[in-house]
Amino acid sequence: MYSPGRLSRSVLLVLTLLAAVPALYGGGKQDEALTRADLLIKEKRYSEALAILSDYARRNPQDFDHAQARIKKIITFRDNYNAAAQELLATLIDDSQNTQRILQLTGRLFDLDPLRIAETQDIIVRIREQALFTLNRRRFEEILARGRELTIQGNYTEALRTYTEGLDIYRDEFFNAGYGAAMEDRVRQGIAAIAGNIGSFRPAMTSLTGSVAGLEALAGQGAESQNLPGYRNAYNRVGVEMERFALLRSLYEEIEGDFQEDLARIRQTDPAMGDRNFLAFAVGLMEGSPDDPYDGILGVFDTLWNRSVSTARNLLEAKSRSPYTSAVEEMEGGNYTRTAARTNLLSGYAALPLDLELRWSRYGGSRNVTLFNQAVPSQEAENYLKFRALSEMPGYLGALGALGLRLGSLREQDTVAAWRAGGNGEDLLRAEQSFTGIVRQIRTEAESLSGAFRRETAGYRELENSYPGSGSMDYIGQADSLISALTGEALALETASSIRRYTLANGMAERRVLQRERELQEGIDLFQGSVTGDNYLARHPARAAELLGRMNTAASADAQVLDALLGQYDAEPREIAGREIGTLRETAQALRSRLETARSQGSSLASVADYQANQADTLRQNGDRFFAEAQLALNQGNFDIARDRLLRAGNFYDQSLELEDNGSLRNRQNSAVPELDREIARLENQAVLRDVASMLTQTSNAYVQGDLERAEDLLTRARNTWRRTQVEENPEILYWQGMVRSGIRAGRTIPVTAPLYAEMSQFLSEAQKDYEAGSAILSDSRDEGLRRLYLARQNIQKVKLVYPMNERAGLLDLRIDQVTDPQSFTANFQERVNRAVAGTRRRDLQSYNDLLNLRTLNPRYPNWTGIISQAEIDVGLRPPPPDPLKAAQAEEIVARVRSIVRSRDLAGMAEARTALAEAINLNPGNREAAALFNEASQFIMAGTVVLDTEAERKYRQAIAALTQNNPLGARILVQEIYARNPQYRYNSRMIALEQRVRDSL
Repeated sequence: MYSPGRLSRSVLLVLTLLAAVPALYGGGKQDEALTRADLLIKEKRYSEALAILSDYARRNPQDFDHAQARIKKIITFRDNYNAAAQELLATLIDDSQNTQRILQLTGRLFDLDPLRIAETQDIIVRIREQALFTLNRRRFEEILARGRELTIQGNYTEALRTYTEGLDIYRDEFFNAGYGAAMEDRVRQGIAAIAGNIGSFRPAMTSLTGSVAGLEALAGQGAESQNLPGYRNAYNRVGVEMERFALLRSLYEEIEGDFQEDLARIRQTDPAMGDRNFLAFAVGLMEGSPDDPYDGILGVFDTLWNRSVSTARNLLEAKSRSPYTSAVEEMEGGNYTRTAARTNLLSGYAALPLDLELRWSRYGGSRNVTLFNQAVPSQEAENYLKFRALSEMPGYLGALGALGLRLGSLREQDTVAAWRAGGNGEDLLRAEQSFTGIVRQIRTEAESLSGAFRRETAGYRELENSYPGSGSMDYIGQADSLISALTGEALALETASSIRRYTLANGMAERRVLQRERELQEGIDLFQGSVTGDNYLARHPARAAELLGRMNTAASADAQVLDALLGQYDAEPREIAGREIGTLRETAQALRSRLETARSQGSSLASVADYQANQADTLRQNGDRFFAEAQLALNQGNFDIARDRLLRAGNFYDQSLELEDNGSLRNRQNSAVPELDREIARLENQAVLRDVASMLTQTSNAYVQGDLERAEDLLTRARNTWRRTQVEENPEILYWQGMVRSGIRAGRTIPVTAPLYAEMSQFLSEAQKDYEAGSAILSDSRDEGLRRLYLARQNIQKVKLVYPMNERAGLLDLRIDQVTDPQSFTANFQERVNRAVAGTRRRDLQSYNDLLNLRTLNPRYPNWTGIISQAEIDVGLRPPPPDPLKAAQAEEIVARVRSIVRSRDLAGMAEARTALAEAINLNPGNREAAALFNEASQFIMAGTVVLDTEAERKYRQAIAALTQNNPLGARILVQEIYARNPQYRYNSRMIALEQRVRDSL
């Protein structure tokens, strides 16, 4: 807004400009120029007209009067303009609030001279705009004040008309501003819709207030079930009218929104415009003052809504509180029979005010908050919480009422007195248990209901500080107290019933415990067994298991009863498990301990006895199966399997007899098993002697043929085969092992299986190539030939480092010497032979190898056969001719023991065989000694000696030690068995056991 000082200076500027208009004089007759000047004067374009008239008067002095008349007319217009300007100046100085006069004067100035110069025009325009805005603003405030007053008085329709009267403020200016057809059409339609829908307001208002009045008319009715349908219908009408009224308001809200959007567009284009616009005032008329809810068109709707709907809300609240109060009073008095009807009725009435709040949240004039994930009018938050809590009460009160009915229908009986009077304890206990269970179920459900109630109402407690006036906690606290009271009543009944039940159960349990203890002792006597006349402990686990099984079954049932009883004790809440029940529990615990002792001993013993009986039978069956397999394997000549199966059979029989006495099984173990063991040993020994003799013959042949690897393999097999039935070593096997090992040390070839076979073969091949190439060119190019021979010798040395007696390497080495210097090699050949012979006399195998290579190189050298034979004797590869003295000693031994062997004198057979082994060592060529040794071995074999009882026990301990990976312990036990009787080493099972011990170590 402009200040009076600035306005005064602006008007003075206008007057100064007017004073500058010249007075023109001239003459001349009227012509076309005057017609043009008249038109410009008519259009109030005075400056242009003055310019034409001035020029006309200068050119037509004779027609000066016509020009002067028109100039005076213009001067008159401007004098009037100056007068209006002077008055405007005086008004701005003396009466600046007289916007009406300012508007009239600025309008007169525009009428007198609308084309005044730009600066004067702009000042006057701004003066006029400010005056017009002030005037419109004053009118706008007057309309708001009048509308507010009418709204407060309840004259809503007249208030709306009053507000709509202001929709002409700046309206013409808006449509003349050129904002575009689209915006003008929207504004025009909005103005029409505002005015047009005012006619719909009265019926909507009448219907809403009438529906509330209809609800109010039913306020005097009682909150009974027969009145609920009519009351619900009355409320439904209110709800329909609320929706209808809210819809009408939303139309105005949409128009206001459109006005806001267009106003924002205009302000974006012209930020300096401010509120001098139709849309700004229209929005103000729609919204009113933000601090006054009665202001504006929307305020009329909101005021009517708040007054009418609040009245309906209060009516609904009062109606729904009545059945709630009745239901609570009946429950407090213990009268649960009508609870269901009351809560159903409460559910119907309480749903209505809550529904009204939800409808309210959809009303456009509401500012909502979110409670329990529901949009709620902020001013109705406390009422919403109260109504929501009330609407939840029927479910809880209904559930509580059902529990109260069940509790009230129960009847107590003194079961302990009836039992002491001779009543059936089981029947009485079941009856008391049933009573306790029913009461406990009711209490549990009550506690569950209480817990659920407190969890689900926790949200109200959290909101209590924010909305202290809601009253929701009154409903919640009252319901909580009712639930707690019913829970306490159920607790008292349950406590009394529990005391009776535990007293009865303890007495019945004590009788059962005494019976179980007597049965246990009888089972122990059977299981421990008794010593027979032959000092054999006869156990009877099967009979003990049967008796203890019956006892355990009964004890388990008794334990379940006591466990269930103690579980009930332990499960009792603190308020029930008082001193009296605590004493009863101690008694029950003592009974349970006695029963557990008997049951634990009986269960363990029955389990062991039953297991032993079953295990004994299973072991016997396994023994029979393995005994049959041993017989079958023996018939098939498979001695290893036969011995293994018989060993397993004997073990199973022993284990079975240890567990349970069985006369027929004892006879089988003491006769059939040893007999079959001896037969296995006898037949296997015969097979072993045949196989070893055959392998020794094959060894001799392989040795003579130079196949030392096969000979060694045969000897290994022969020795392993011999050990299957014989304890002492076979002297022939030992003899041939020495011969073959000496032959292997003299080996001249590289086995294909050798780890370095491929590398050595490659060196020999390269050496052969270099030797052949060097020998071929030696006569033509001696240096090159010697170089190639040198390379060959390098590869030969690589082979000799690993295999010093290799035949190919030794021969190539000699041939290189021969081709390098043939004359010297021939001259020194005799010397080479002599050196090699001397070496063999020192038992040097390399010298023997050199002799063989020299013989290959020069086979015509005299007496090679004699030289080689003597060398083999010297190095130990060929047995020397028999020593006459040793041969005689061997023959003497054979003659001495021949009769012992042929007579089958088992007492001296072992000593005879030992002597024959000595004879074979003295003269390996004595074939009779070897034959007699094998013949004696047919009788000195495994299986001919039976272990005594103590040896059998240690044998089983040794088997267990091996199973537990303790071979040292097993070896100690084997030595202890042999210490009892050295002949036990010929027992087949002991031979197998000793072999297993050696392998494990």
